[in-house]
Amino acid sequence: MAEDRFVPIRLQQGIYGQRQADVQMLRVKIPGGRLNVHQLDVIAEVLNRYSAGKTIHLTTRQDIQIYHVPTDRVPDALRLLGTAGLTTREACGNTVRNVTACALAGVCPHEHVDVTGYMDETVRKFIRHPLTQHLPRKFKISFSGCENDCAQGMIHDLAVMARWQDGAPGFRLLAGGGLGHKPRQAVVLNDFVPEAELHQHVEAVLWVHNRYSNRQLRAHSRLKFLFDDFGEAKVREWYRLALLRIQARDGHSAKDLQQRWTQKSRPSVGFLATDLRNYPINEKDSAKVVIAVAVKLGDLSGKELTTLSELLQQFELPEIRITSSQNLLITGIPLHLLKTVQQALNNSGLTDSCEPGTHSVVACPGTATCRLGLTDSKGLARQLNEQTLRVHVSGCQNGCAQPEVADIGMFGEGRRIDGRLFPFYQTWLGGGGRWGQEFALRGPTVPARNVQTFVNRVSQAFRQEGHGDFSAWVRQQSQSRLDSWAGDLQPQDARKMEILARDIDAATPFVVEQFGGGECAGMADEFLDASLMEVRHERNCCQVFWQKEQLEEVTASLQSMVEIAATVIMQLFFPQKSTRRKIPDRRQNMQDLICKETDLPLIQSLQTLCRRLVMLDPATCHHDQVGELIGQVDQWLGKYFQREALLDTLQANVEVDSSVEVVDLSEYPCPMHYLRARKALQNQKAPFQMVFRFQSGEPAEQAIASLKKDGYAVTWRPAGNAAADVMVQKTDV
Repeated sequence: MAEDRFVPIRLQQGIYGQRQADVQMLRVKIPGGRLNVHQLDVIAEVLNRYSAGKTIHLTTRQDIQIYHVPTDRVPDALRLLGTAGLTTREACGNTVRNVTACALAGVCPHEHVDVTGYMDETVRKFIRHPLTQHLPRKFKISFSGCENDCAQGMIHDLAVMARWQDGAPGFRLLAGGGLGHKPRQAVVLNDFVPEAELHQHVEAVLWVHNRYSNRQLRAHSRLKFLFDDFGEAKVREWYRLALLRIQARDGHSAKDLQQRWTQKSRPSVGFLATDLRNYPINEKDSAKVVIAVAVKLGDLSGKELTTLSELLQQFELPEIRITSSQNLLITGIPLHLLKTVQQALNNSGLTDSCEPGTHSVVACPGTATCRLGLTDSKGLARQLNEQTLRVHVSGCQNGCAQPEVADIGMFGEGRRIDGRLFPFYQTWLGGGGRWGQEFALRGPTVPARNVQTFVNRVSQAFRQEGHGDFSAWVRQQSQSRLDSWAGDLQPQDARKMEILARDIDAATPFVVEQFGGGECAGMADEFLDASLMEVRHERNCCQVFWQKEQLEEVTASLQSMVEIAATVIMQLFFPQKSTRRKIPDRRQNMQDLICKETDLPLIQSLQTLCRRLVMLDPATCHHDQVGELIGQVDQWLGKYFQREALLDTLQANVEVDSSVEVVDLSEYPCPMHYLRARKALQNQKAPFQMVFRFQSGEPAEQAIASLKKDGYAVTWRPAGNAAADVMVQKTDV
């Protein structure tokens, strides 16, 4: 299998490449962060049997990551995880990622309801779901049992928050949140969703993301950018229309999980389930307590995993939970056993707290293993150790350590000074990710080796001047004062520059290593696969409507399937030259396709279906007529609407004028520009050289990287007007 085809499949299975050759990282999804004894034992066994590493890593999204697994041992490791009901599937890729929840769900005395049942149903419903297999980009969901929102809904694509309204239980939905290179706080999509309708609303939001989010630019494809591009009102309208269709299919009320709800007053805003300083705390069952386990930098050895398992078994405790601060909670401890359990934990070398008054530092793996990491975030986090403020350290702007919601957050980057590359951190100050909080303010950039001094200065100033709320205190400071804490920490004289040009604990000068690759060929597959899966989803809906004899909805589903197919054909065979971001008008694509002249049977037969659907009146059509059309659409989809059939036909029939000095593909959307370039190159005999013009930025970068993977020598130069000329050569005959 070609690498470009294999990569999305590997990611779909939750397997990431590492910086190290021939080993993989396994990301294990732990919904809500909840692990029982058997699962702890199996994770420890996978680590000990299949990994060359010494620890597993707890993530800020309640996953577990197992590193240094040789590629040929991955299948065995996945099978072993499966024996404990654990999976890595869709922990990566453009899917619904691990669903997170408040770490105290089910035991918190403040919650309105235990959201675990709703979370579990969401996981079951949308894993392997045809709508979620090829989303434009990843989709993150959180569940909180009350308005205190310990699951940090403001940073999620979709956040579900339990609440009451007029005596009825339900949920507030937040949508469009996210961190990364352009942080955006979620907004209220629906202030109240009745309990029984929750999963219909979740599906509606996923449908909107799948249908309308940007598939052309990967860096602009999260749901949050849809709100930026089209506005909240338009996104809400799409969501409303999608919901109406789903409720027509399922009925107005869906599955009622019949969870037990209680009306509780909102706890103090200062209470946070992930704050180890709050523990031990009483559960809603006052005869039981919860304690915390401090996990330094989120890393646990196989021995520590086994110790925790033995502790749970010894005291007959139900489970352990991962928090978004990369620590653990042990629930269900009988009050009379509290001291005994704490002593046993401390005797094992683990601890139920940090040093008094401190937090453990949150960190991603950074350059230790991550192919995207720029700086040694773990090395810096070890240097910072425990802090009186919440400190989060990420090795790049993707922000896996969630720096924008920390008291002091930072992500690594490279900066050039006088032509020399230095490791820096962009800092963030005074952030929070819960309902009603604000993301951090952008602080100064600080050389990696001076970050500890900067953090100490900020902490000291707050101790001297602050009065409890760090976020409020930061917002009272001027930008000039924030910058002043780093003013003398910048590279200045030659001696300091020599030191600052090295990352934490590094003996050699800082470099940014490139481990990425082109994704254009992969994007071509994603573009097709997404359409194929959307048709499959629509076909499933069509079958339900047919069984209910809702003929108008059946014809709407048939029309939708044919419109999707027509849109694919138009984009592959008759692409519009446009660089503007716009939503494909599928109905117009169907109309346009009817008018195209072609001798290809694939397109001619689809044109016939398009004409039949245009002439069909859903209000007056009869049962047999619709049934016949269902059979014809199914027959066409089975024969022609397959990836191999479409790409083979495209490659055999696309034409590119290669006689011109520069082949201008700058107005073709990604990945069509790459497919046309590849077709033109395949018609050439080596040795040769050709020049293509692509839109600059991400389209050119991905095309260049993909062409290099195809074995061509590639050089490029700016061509003005946001374009780049790319010279492609092949010298071997």
